[in-house]
Formats: sequence, C-alpha cells, structure tokens
Amino acid sequence: MNRFSFKFLGWAFVASVLFFSCEKTEEGGVELVPQKTVKCLVVNQGNYSDANGGISVLYSDGSLVNQVYQNANGEPLAAIVESAVDCGNTWALMCAMEDKIEFLDKNTFKSLAVVKGISTPRYGAVVGNALYVTSSDFHNLSANGLYKIDLSTYKQTDYYPLEGTPEGVIYYDDCLWVASALYNAETWASYDPYVCRFQLKNDMKKDVYKLEGSTMAARHLAVDKNGTIWASLSAYGMDGQLVQVDTTERKLDNEITLAQLNYPGHIYASSTGDQIYYMTTDGYSAGSVEETTTIKKIDVSSKNITTIVSGNGFYGFGVDLATGDIYTANINSFMSNATMYIYSSDGKQKNEGDLVGVGACRFMFPN
Repeated sequence: MNRFSFKFLGWAFVASVLFFSCEKTEEGGVELVPQKTVKCLVVNQGNYSDANGGISVLYSDGSLVNQVYQNANGEPLAAIVESAVDCGNTWALMCAMEDKIEFLDKNTFKSLAVVKGISTPRYGAVVGNALYVTSSDFHNLSANGLYKIDLSTYKQTDYYPLEGTPEGVIYYDDCLWVASALYNAETWASYDPYVCRFQLKNDMKKDVYKLEGSTMAARHLAVDKNGTIWASLSAYGMDGQLVQVDTTERKLDNEITLAQLNYPGHIYASSTGDQIYYMTTDGYSAGSVEETTTIKKIDVSSKNITTIVSGNGFYGFGVDLATGDIYTANINSFMSNATMYIYSSDGKQKNEGDLVGVGACRFMFPN
C-alpha cells in the first residue's frame, strides 16, 4: 500500500469519527449512529393560564422532537417562553412568569444554569462573552432596562435603565440597539416609541431616537444592506408601521405605514439586506384561527411590497438566512399544539404541517 493510500484511509477514519457517534447496544457492543445537527429551535410560548411553554427541535435529517426540555431534564420548564438566544455553547431561554433565564447545553439541552432576578426577560443579543437581555414588566416599570450577563459565570454584572417597555435588541456597528416605548401604567397605553443606541466602545453612551406623538410601541429591529436600522411599531387594535432610524436628525422616520402589521411585530432582514420580512393580520393581534395572516417583504430600495404566503392563525415567524426558508405556525388560539409550516422564499410550502408545542412564536437558527 502506497503513502497516498495510508493518507486516504486516515482521512476516511477521521471523517467517520466526525460524522458518527458511538452508542452501546443492548448486547453491550458499540454501534455507530449518525449525529444529528439542529436546523431550527422552535420556541413554544405556551398558554399564560397554564405556563406550559417549552421548545421543539427540528433536525437536519427532517426529524422533529417536541418537549425537548422535559425529555432532557425530567421535568417541565413551567414557564412562558418569550424567545431564545444562541450563546455559542448554550441556548438561553427567556422565561416570563418565572422571571428566569435558563441556559441549556447546545447538544443535550440539559439545564446548565438559571439566572433569576430579571423581571420578565424578553429578548437578547450576544456580544463577546456577554448576553444582553431586555426586561419589560408592565407592572414594575422601574425594573425595566437592559441587563448584562457574563456567560462564563452566568451572573448578572450590569444594568442599564430604560424608560417604558423594552422589547427587541440587536448588536450592530459596535452598538446595542433596543426597541421600546414610553408607557402609561394607568391607561395601559404606550406612547412615543423610540430606539435606543448604546455605544459599547464609549462606556455605553446612550442615544435616543423617538417618534413623537405615536401611541404604538417599538417592537423589533432589523438592519438592511445600507446599514439602516428598521423598527416595527405596533399596538393592539391599530395599524402598525415600519420606520427607519434617522441618526442625523436623531428621530424615527414614519414614512412607511403598513396596514395591520401584527402586534408581535417580528421583522427580519434577508441575508443580502435587500428585503425586510414582516407579518400582517386582519385581526391586528394575530393568533386566532379565524384571522387571515400574511407574511410579506418590502424591498429596501423601491419600497415595493410582495406577499409571500397567506394562512390562518399565524403568530410569529422566522427566516432561515442560510436557505431563505420561512417558518411560521398556526397556534390554534393557544388552545392546543401549534402546527408549524415551512415555506421557500417564493412562498412554496415545503412540509405538510408538523405539530410542535403550544403557542409556537419564535423560530431560531443556530449561528
């Protein structure tokens, strides 16, 4: 056997080790089985009356597993799950009602740590070895803000106060951008939506960009190909908007009004930054089986709007930037397990509809 043959066999062995893992058989031997990789982590919000949120996992081989947390940890999560964040070696679950952030091992989904004391954690962004989390408690506005968690120790290390009800947060251009709005606890109404920029390299210097006179809240953020920050504005019973952050005039431009942009207000930029994806519904808040829901995209340059898919009872959605596929689910009014649908970027349905958990609201894709 020549040197090339030895080298080839060596690489073949390494490849087999990477592609397969070992499992013991019932007879005590060892069997090689293919390792599966996570394609999508489905965040199931759960029903507020039952606190039965959790996660489902779609693997690259097409298999789908529900009640992943309960299977891995031997007990239910017992919380409402608002979102999840890929923290490198872990997933961080933002859990309301229990006011906790649960860190799960990326491979086994076993709980590694729990951070408590952050009231109603909503969304998060990772910068280096830190996770920044928004807190939005309608009953305790003084506790709301941006919290920093050290991912080495799973300890909260800093807190940056924000007025109103902070929601989405993204990291871009060495800054953390947070969507929020002022809030009147007596009337249960938002006003003056704003986007706040924290400059990480300037001691977290804070800049605020407002839209005066609006009664909606800023919900989520995305960055287009030009480096412009987009924010969704929404409120129950009102037509929503997409606006852009004008850093020169230090305000939000409200040039784009999108009828019935739904209440959760999730938005995503395409991988090229040419399109912004968003969702509308004829019932404003989304989630009812009677409501017609559409996922649309707006061209960043021309502002032309295209409908990608239309369905019923959709609540949240996500975009797999690697493939362009769009994920959403009919949540059946939170009364039973949601049905997840996957569409190509041109609206072609790619699955028959798969049952996931209750109130599927976010679809997260590993970094």
